[in-house]
Amino acid sequence: MADQSGQLQVPPSAQKPSGSEPVIHVMPAEFRGGKTPMTQPKAPVAPPKPVAPAPTPAPLPPPPKPVAPVAKPTVPAKKKPLVSPVLVIVGVIFLVVLAGAAYFLLNPSTPPATNVVVNNTPVVNTPPVNTPPANTPPTPVVTVPQPGKDSDSDGLTDVEEQLYGSDPHNPDTDGDSYLDGNEVFHMYNPNGNAPSNLADAGYVRPFSQTGFDYTMYYPSQWTVQLVGGVSEQAIFHAVTGETIQVSKATKTAEPTNGTATTTRQGYAGFLSADKMTTYLEVGTDVYVIEYKLAAATQINYLTTYQMMVNTFKVVAPKP
Repeated sequence: MADQSGQLQVPPSAQKPSGSEPVIHVMPAEFRGGKTPMTQPKAPVAPPKPVAPAPTPAPLPPPPKPVAPVAKPTVPAKKKPLVSPVLVIVGVIFLVVLAGAAYFLLNPSTPPATNVVVNNTPVVNTPPVNTPPANTPPTPVVTVPQPGKDSDSDGLTDVEEQLYGSDPHNPDTDGDSYLDGNEVFHMYNPNGNAPSNLADAGYVRPFSQTGFDYTMYYPSQWTVQLVGGVSEQAIFHAVTGETIQVSKATKTAEPTNGTATTTRQGYAGFLSADKMTTYLEVGTDVYVIEYKLAAATQINYLTTYQMMVNTFKVVAPKP
């Protein structure tokens, strides 16, 4: 350590180094610690944040214009009626009653009898007697026959299904892809597969009688009535009262209401508009096949009628 004189103090026990002593330079005391004490620099100050300008207020609307007061309309004072409404009503009723009395006086329903003297003889003027009109009989109502009930829509009515052993609730009883009505129309058995036909199954039988020059098939459940004479008429009776009649006549004027037709046997003819009368021309003769309803109101055998027409055939009469 150095003393105030700047000499380095050496303990007595220490030996002086050999040679010359080293020179030690020491900073003068006035320069120790700096000429001016050092101060800590101040932290930099952040710049102030910009302030957003205040929004400009919207201009106020102009004050409303003063409205001039509306003058109230002047209501004229009501005038008092010259005549009271009650008096008017009473007067109208009086006039109506007076007019009605005058009408009945001037136009009586039965003019009174008056005595008139003609040639010194009194004549009594008797009022006319009103005779009621005679009762007109009511116009009869014409009932148009309706088709019979066909539950399965196969072309056979439920009544016909009973004639041919088919099911009224199955349009194809034998399941051969043909409707029951179509099979009966062509003489096939609707309850059996081809080649079984109605005759083989016993549902129909042939008509062939002595003195008649035609044959045809008809349902086995029906009956036949023969009418002799020039007409050679056969009447086929259904169990429900309808009939199918076949008559022979000489050709006359052709009917005008209907359509031309040809049977499956090749006979040309004419079919009426209601499809219930067929005229078949064979040479100079005409065969008329009619479907008669009698008292029936439904057409139950139209397919059966068509089957019979299609099986009609003229042959040589039996002796």
